Amino acid sequence: MPAGTYTVGGWHEDLGGLNHLTNVDVSLANVTDQDFTVAVPGYLQIRITDGNVASLSPVFAGAFNSSGKGNGSNSFSATGTSPSFTDIDNLVTKFSLPAGTYDVRVGTPAYGELTSLAANSGARSATITAGQVTNLTIALPTLYTVSGTATAGATVWAAKTDSPGKYNAVADSSGNYSMKIPAGTYMIGASLPGYINTPSQQTISTSIPFNLTLTASAATITGTVTNASTNSELTEGFVWATKASNQGWVGAELNADGTYSLEVDDGTWTVYADGPCYYQSLGTSQTGSGTVNISLTSRSGCTFFEPETQSMVPSSGGSISQSDIKVTIPANALGTGSSAVTVNVGKPNTVPPSTLNAAPLSDAAQSITASDSSGTTISTLNSSIEVVISYNDSDIPNGSSENDLQLAYWNTTNNSWEPVAATLDTTNNTLTARVSHLTDFAPVVPTGEDVPDTPTGFAATRDSFSPYDQINLSWIAVDGATGYVLYRDTNPAGSFANLATIASGSTISYSNTGLSSSVTYYYKITSSNSNGESAASGAVSASTAVLPSGGGTSGGAQSSPIITQPAQHTTTTGSETISAPQVAPTAEAPSTTNGQVTVSPTSGAQTQLTTAAGTMAQVIIPPQAVGAETALIVNQVAVTTTTGGGDTATTGSGSSAVPAVPTGSAIVGGLTYAVSAQAGEATITSFSDSLTLTLTYTNEQLAGLDESSLKVYYYNTTNNFWVSLTSTIDVANNKITAYFNHLTTFAVIGTKTFDAASYEGKVIKAANSTAVYLVNQGYRRAFTSEMMYFSYGYKWSDLTITNNVNNISRGSDMVYSDTHTFTAGQMIKGTNEKVYFIDDLGYRHWVETAEVYLGLGYEWKQVAWISDMALAKYAEGSSIKSADVRPNGSLVKYSDSDKVYLIENGQKRWIVDEVTFNAKNYGWDNIIIIPKTESFVSAGNLTAAAQ
Repeated sequence: MPAGTYTVGGWHEDLGGLNHLTNVDVSLANVTDQDFTVAVPGYLQIRITDGNVASLSPVFAGAFNSSGKGNGSNSFSATGTSPSFTDIDNLVTKFSLPAGTYDVRVGTPAYGELTSLAANSGARSATITAGQVTNLTIALPTLYTVSGTATAGATVWAAKTDSPGKYNAVADSSGNYSMKIPAGTYMIGASLPGYINTPSQQTISTSIPFNLTLTASAATITGTVTNASTNSELTEGFVWATKASNQGWVGAELNADGTYSLEVDDGTWTVYADGPCYYQSLGTSQTGSGTVNISLTSRSGCTFFEPETQSMVPSSGGSISQSDIKVTIPANALGTGSSAVTVNVGKPNTVPPSTLNAAPLSDAAQSITASDSSGTTISTLNSSIEVVISYNDSDIPNGSSENDLQLAYWNTTNNSWEPVAATLDTTNNTLTARVSHLTDFAPVVPTGEDVPDTPTGFAATRDSFSPYDQINLSWIAVDGATGYVLYRDTNPAGSFANLATIASGSTISYSNTGLSSSVTYYYKITSSNSNGESAASGAVSASTAVLPSGGGTSGGAQSSPIITQPAQHTTTTGSETISAPQVAPTAEAPSTTNGQVTVSPTSGAQTQLTTAAGTMAQVIIPPQAVGAETALIVNQVAVTTTTGGGDTATTGSGSSAVPAVPTGSAIVGGLTYAVSAQAGEATITSFSDSLTLTLTYTNEQLAGLDESSLKVYYYNTTNNFWVSLTSTIDVANNKITAYFNHLTTFAVIGTKTFDAASYEGKVIKAANSTAVYLVNQGYRRAFTSEMMYFSYGYKWSDLTITNNVNNISRGSDMVYSDTHTFTAGQMIKGTNEKVYFIDDLGYRHWVETAEVYLGLGYEWKQVAWISDMALAKYAEGSSIKSADVRPNGSLVKYSDSDKVYLIENGQKRWIVDEVTFNAKNYGWDNIIIIPKTESFVSAGNLTAAAQ
C-alpha cells in the first residue's frame, strides 16, 4: 500500500466484524505484528417458535452493538444444540459474539422485522457472556391459510399493502396452491410468463379460499426507446406498463438495440421508459396491441456512476467498504481457485422501477457483480456473503415509514423486486443481509403503503330530471383520501376505462352526463392520495331510460370530460371551462421532447419540455386545431428571474417575470410556461379545436400549498388577471391536465397553507440538513454550492435555523451572483450547453466534448451555472480539444501528498499555504487529483504576495 497512516479492519465468518486497528503508520517502513486480539466469545442462540411449521425461509438474525459491530446468521435448522431447542416445529440458529450488550434483530421477507412485533419486545436485546450461551425466543403471529386454484406453474403472491411482508407459492400441475400468511391487508395476484392476472386487494383475518384467473396474453406492445436529441437508440434501460388502480404491471429491460416487447391484455395500459442519465418519460396510453416509441430527454451534466472494482482470490475472499455499502466475501464463496476474480460494487446506472408490491429507494440502490479471470459472470455463490447497505432518511418517500423498509433484489427472471432476509438498523440507517447471489439490491417500501381505503357506500342512480343522459354517483368520504378516481364500462367484465379524477377528499358525488339512452352503465371507484390509489370497489350500475318516441336524440355513447373541479357552464371572470379535443393526433403525428414541434393540419402533434427542476410540460395539439402547418413552442419562464440577468439581489429585490397571483395563492415551483405559435408569417393566438396541457410538479414544489386546490391558469393580457381552467389532478403522479384554445402564459397555481413572508430575503436551513436556501418572492431557492453562497457576500452567521423549511415551496435554484469573479481552475457555463474552463489569466476556454471534460478529471457537479451577462465578462480564449495537455490555471495535487499546485505555462507552482490559496480566491472544489505519471517541472512557489 502507499505510504501513510491507516485504520485496518477485519472480519471473521464466526465473529463478524473485528475491532479496528487504528493509527497503523507505514510512512517510513513496513510494519508487522499488527494482530487482532479476540477475547473468548459467547454465543447467542435464537429460537423461532413454529418457524419450521410456517416453512419460514430465508431468515437472517443479527446482533449489533451501538457502533454497528456484531455478527449474524442466516443458517436456521429444526434442531439445536440445547435440549430445550430440539422441537422439530421450531427453527434455531446459534452464532458467536464477543462479550457485551447487543441489539438483536431477526428479519425475513415474509414478515420484515420479527423483533418489531409486540410479542417479541423482550427479545430485542441480549447480553453476551464469554463462554456462555444466551437464549432468545421469537414468536410468529397467528397464520391463516389462503388456498385455491390458479394456472399450473403460476407463482401466486400476496404482498402487504401497508407494511413489510411478501409470500409466494407455486401452483402445482393441477393448478392448486396454498400458503400461510398472517392477518392484514394484501394485494394478491399471480404471475406466469405469457399470462396476465388482475391482482385484487383482500383483507385476511381468517383462512379463506381464493381462486385466481390467468388469461393468455392477447396483445403485445412493442417499440423503440431513443435519445430525443440524437434520435439514437438506447442500449440499456427499462420499459414498463401499468393498468389503472394497481390492476396490472408488466416490465422488461431494453434490448441492446433499444427495442422492447411487453405482453399485455386487450385493456388500456400506460407505458413508461427510463434510462441512465435520462428523465423518465411521461406515460403513454395504449389499448391492446400497438407500437409505442418513446423519446427520452437526457439529463444535463449527468454522468454514469463509476463502481469500485477490486480483485480478490476466491480461496481467500475479501471486503469492499464504501460510505454507502460494505460487502464482505468469505473464503471460497466466489469459488475455490487461486485465480483472481473481479468484484464491482456501485450504484446502478438505471435503477429498476417500482412494481405492484415494492418501490425502491433509488438513491440507495447498489449493484454487485463479479467475473472470473476469463470474464465469465459469477452470479451464484458457493456460500453467503454479507452485504450492509446504507440509506438516508431523506430517501424515504413521504407517507412511508422507515420501520417498513426491507432489502430486496431485482429478480431478472420475472422482473420484480423480491425481499431478502435482512435486519434493519434505524439508528445507523443500515440494512444487513447475507445473500447467495449477485444482482441489483435496494431498500424498498410497499407501494401500497398509506394509500387510503376503498370507498364504501358506492351507488349509482338515474337522474330524475335528466333520465335520458345522466347518472348520478355517490359514496362515503374516506379518511386520508385527497381525491377519487372513477371508472366506467358498459360491460361488467370490461376493462373499465378512466372516467373522472376528483381532486378533493371531501367530494362525495359526481354526475355523469352526456350518456346514451337505454344503456346500462357500470362504475367502479378508488380513493387516492400522494402514495397512490386504493383497490377498486365492486361494480355498481344504473340504466338510462328509453328515449320517448318523437323526442330528440341523445347522440352516440361518449365519455364526459374528466373534471376535478365543478364545471363552469358559462365563462365567468377568473375561471373558464374548455371542452375536450374533438379528435386526437394520428399515429403519424410528430412527437418531440424539446418544447418545439411543427403541427400538421392532417396529423396534429405533441411536444414535451423538461424544466431545470426536472418537471415536464406537455402540449398535445389535435389536427383540427390548425388550418396550416404551424410551429409551436413551449418555453419555461422562472418567476424569480431578475432584471439584471442574474441573481444580483440578496434580499428578494429581483422583479417577477409574470404578474402577481391572487392573494393567498402561489405559482407551483415559481414556474410559468409561455406557449406561442407561428404559421408562416402569421402569429397564431387561437385554435379551432382545444389543446391539452399537462404539467408535472414535485413534492418540494408543493410545500406550503394545498394540492387539492391546484388548477392550471392562463394570464388574460387584455384584462390583466389570471383565469383558472377546469383541471384534472393526478395526485399519484404529481400531474395536472387542462384544455385550452388560445395562447398566452400558463402556470399551476394553488392556495397557500403557509405564509413565508416573515422569511423573505433570509437565508435559511433546517437543523438536521446541510441544504441552504434564500427565501425569494415566497420561494426557497437552493444554493448548490458553498462558493455560490459566499458569492453573495453571506457569512455562515447570517443563517436562520428553522423547522419551517419544508413548509416553503421550492423555487428555481440560485445561480452565482453576477458580481462574483471566478478564478483559475473553475468550470462555468451560461444558458447554452457550452462548458468553459477559467485559466490563470481569467480567460474562458470552451471544453469541446464531454470526453475531454471527464478526461481532465472533473465531475459535472463542479460546473458553476451563471447568467449570460456574467459569462460575457470573461474574454474567450482558445478551446480545449484534448485531455492530454493539462490547461494553464489547473489546480492539482497528487494522492500521496497534501501539496496543491497551480499549473502555469506547463510548470507547477506550489501554493505554499491556505492563506495564499484563499487570497487568490481559488476554489477548494476545483482541485483535481492527478496520477504520478503526470509530472511537471517545478517553478517558483506561489505565496500570497507572489504574482
